[in-house]
Amino acid sequence: MRKNEPSLACGAWQSGQSANPMPFARRLLAAMCLFAGILLSAASAAAPESGYTVDSVPNPRLENTSFHVSDPDGLLEKGTVSSINGELSALEKSTGIQSAVVVLPSIGDGDDFEFAQDLFRKWGIGDKERNDGLLVLYVDDQRVIRIHTGYGLEGPLPDAICKRIEQQDMIPYFKEGKIDEGLKAGVSALCKRLSSDESATEQDGGDAAVAEGDGDEAESSMNFYAIAGTVILIIIFSIGVAVYQRFEKCPHCGKRGTMKEIKRDEFKNGEHETLVSVVRRCSNCGYEEEKTYTETHGDGSSSSSSGGGFSGGSTGGGGSSSRW
Repeated sequence: MRKNEPSLACGAWQSGQSANPMPFARRLLAAMCLFAGILLSAASAAAPESGYTVDSVPNPRLENTSFHVSDPDGLLEKGTVSSINGELSALEKSTGIQSAVVVLPSIGDGDDFEFAQDLFRKWGIGDKERNDGLLVLYVDDQRVIRIHTGYGLEGPLPDAICKRIEQQDMIPYFKEGKIDEGLKAGVSALCKRLSSDESATEQDGGDAAVAEGDGDEAESSMNFYAIAGTVILIIIFSIGVAVYQRFEKCPHCGKRGTMKEIKRDEFKNGEHETLVSVVRRCSNCGYEEEKTYTETHGDGSSSSSSGGGFSGGSTGGGGSSSRW
């Protein structure tokens, strides 16, 4: 028996050696699968960080002042971009309202409101005095559309109207995967809304001109009082808008009249320019914001934009967001 033991052990060793390649292959395959899983998990974890930031979104106005659409990944068809650019250029020409449409595949795990707020202020969309800018933000992976307005548009374009345009004109298309159609319909609805006040004003002016041409003395007297009343109403409305803008709401807590200037720095930037930095704080929640713009004087040309391409407008966080 003992003579056979070495041969049996040898046979067992040889048998084990011949059986080893298959378990080894299985172990190798399992290790490769585990490694691949780790790589996929790491890629998934890093995906939100690969989204666009406020600093990485290209400003279309720096290329051409007639460009309003920032679509860096080409999610829209060229014809759609051209159509929206044309419509928003016509709106700006007739009303002075500056606008931008930003279409992004992702902003990572960022919040759409905060992203729109920061981008709006970085670019300075809208006139610096009227603050009548408009931003439309579409984020594909979050399935969200946001209409963000400047202080001066909160009257003609209140939050409820923004929500209605999103829900009625845009979301139905987005649910069907029709991004182009949804954005075109939404932009058209916004332009129609913002142009209607201008059209009404022009119509009133036309009516006044017709009445003024009438030779009847009593009717002319009535027209005088009507014009005087209109002027008074415009003055009252302007004062109301100024007061409303003065008591702007805090972007963080939403309370009005709580944003107070706590710091202002001015730096000479050449002979005709002064760089102004203003810091304001909410007395209710402590939220702080900083706005930087350029003031010109003397023979310098007028300029007031912190982001370039626009005119230095600001926003109090008006507008609406919708998901689908």
